[in-house]
Amino acid sequence: MRMFDLPGGQLDPEQLNLSFEDTDAVIFVLDAQSTLHDMIRKLSVTMHKAYTANPGIQFEIFLHKVDGMSEDYRLGASSSPPLPPAALARPRSSTDVGLVPADTLQNLRDRLTEELFDMSPQLESNMNVFYHLTSVFDTSIYEALSKVIQKLVPEQASLERLLDLLCSVRPFSSPSPPRPAPSSQA
Repeated sequence: MRMFDLPGGQLDPEQLNLSFEDTDAVIFVLDAQSTLHDMIRKLSVTMHKAYTANPGIQFEIFLHKVDGMSEDYRLGASSSPPLPPAALARPRSSTDVGLVPADTLQNLRDRLTEELFDMSPQLESNMNVFYHLTSVFDTSIYEALSKVIQKLVPEQASLERLLDLLCSVRPFSSPSPPRPAPSSQA
């Protein structure tokens, strides 16, 4: 598994000189508590570059630090409804560009879809993009990373069946506490 750590704020996708041909997945970690409009543009350009080099690549987007937001705010219940597909094809005005609130997963999806559609309608519809809400204060970051890794292991289903079979044949129990050493009485 090959990993690259790219600084989000300083990421310049135009100058990015990485080879994505042998890459199975790219994980983007975005800060949910900051404005995302600049990052969405960089994200879409990077995704375009990676997908052009490798159409089978998966994109995993971790919307991180969601612990500071209410459930409704995270998932978009308090935001406007998602854009209909026809609205994605409309030309954007310059006032639309800066209006990307960093409040919901739905807004992130809508804006990223719009950016990718503007680059190439076919490209946007064929990409494998998955979203995960994560936090360091619970297990969500570990669960999200585990899901990504499980998707990348081609034998994962077979391995899981074999482990289940092993557990059914040889039930594992909690280890018993160590026995005290026999005392020597003279």
